[in-house]
Parts: sequence; C-alpha cells; structure tokens
Amino acid sequence: MDNQKLQEQELISLESIFGKDWYYDEIMKNYVIKISKEAELWVTLTPDYPLNGPPKYEFWAPHINKVQRNRIYTDFIDIYEKFKGEPIIFQWIERFKEVVHVPKGSGNVKAKGATKVARKYDSSDNVTVEIKHSDPINDRKSTFQGHACRISCMDDVEKFRNSLLANKKIAQAKHNVLAYRFKNQAKLIVQDYDNDGEKQAGSRLLHLLKILEADNAAVIVTRWYGGIQIGSDRFKHYNEAARLALLEANLSNKS
Repeated sequence: MDNQKLQEQELISLESIFGKDWYYDEIMKNYVIKISKEAELWVTLTPDYPLNGPPKYEFWAPHINKVQRNRIYTDFIDIYEKFKGEPIIFQWIERFKEVVHVPKGSGNVKAKGATKVARKYDSSDNVTVEIKHSDPINDRKSTFQGHACRISCMDDVEKFRNSLLANKKIAQAKHNVLAYRFKNQAKLIVQDYDNDGEKQAGSRLLHLLKILEADNAAVIVTRWYGGIQIGSDRFKHYNEAARLALLEANLSNKS
C-alpha cells in the first residue's frame, strides 16, 4: 500500500475517533486536533509519510514550560523511531494530550505573553468576512503567507484582522503586517499600515496597494520566523505574498 492510501485510511480513522475536534484548516493547509481551549496540535502530511518519513507538526500550548516542550519533541521522535513506516499521528496525539493536560481548576495558569495576546486580539463573535489567502512562500525556515479582503470602512479592517488573528497559528506568528486603502463616504482615500514590528514592511505593502490600484482592499502578510535572518529578501516575499493574495481576492486592477 502506498503513502496516499495509508494517509487516507489514517484520516478516516482519526475523524471517527476524534470527531469535530480533528479537522482540516483551509487557511494553514494542515490538520488540527483541538485538545482544549489551551492546546492544539497541527499536523502537515508530507508525500513521504508514513513509509519514508514522519509528518511535520507544530503545536500551540502557551501554558506549558520548556521542559514539557522538550519532552514533546523527544517523545515524538521516539514514537516515530518505534513505529517507523507506520501511521503514528494517533500516538502523537495521545502523547501530546498527556504532556499538555491542564487539571481542572488550573485554568488561570498562563504563559508569559498569553494575556497580551488575548487582550489584543479578542474579537466579537459571529463576525465573518470573505478572506482569500496566498500559497505559503518558504525561504530559509521563514514562511510568508498573504491574506486579502475587500473593505469599505475601518470596521471592515478590524473585522478582517480579528478574523485572521482568531487563528492561533497566525496570532502567534512573528509578524502580521497590515496595509489598507479605501474610499470613505466623502470619496476621500483613507489609507494606513501597521508594521507589527517589521520595520518598513507595512509602508511597502501600502505602496503595493497603490501600484495595483487596489482602492478598497486590506492585506495582511503573516511571517513565521524560523531563526535564520534573510535580510532584504524578506521584503520581496512580503510583497509577493501580498500580491498573490490580492489577485486571489480579485482586488487588483493591474496584474
């Protein structure tokens, strides 16, 4: 049996076991298992998995410490080595659950920075906007992904940003650079940007909106930083990810 068939069988099995807690994230293009409000495991199936290599994974668990994080890394390697060539996602999930388990009554335990994220990105429920996404751009362990949305007012901009940041993986990225441009009721152009710590990135995205004549558009480029500096190449990736997202959303008057 080849990798594709094995993956299909494993996905059916995981869905039957975990139900709605196991799902595919259309934005991030990976599978998610929601352990609790404080812990999620994200799994990406690679062409080599399971016969010739493990799947890729990331996790979100702000309440755990460094020792627990290292345990997850080492235990996942041990499980892969023990079951090499076989499906292992169920074993990974069970081990992850053991490590990140939060006893009842300890819900007030927060990692450093968790309160800040919750306060900054808390958004009203039931807010939906139509967002289009670019394919990820990878360079030296950094990943860039663009997100674009049609807007007509500042309220739309905030709905757009908050909808994206409700995704935990996006919220914990190194940078979420924003630029927007729209005409208000007086037919005047309203525009601005937010570098989100990446100096000059926001102004470049705003310049791109002008070049593409995207007058009722907002764009965010998410960057997950892998620890390797890539210099000015990052600005090329910011612009390309934004451009692709704007094209996907049909928000550019120029190609």
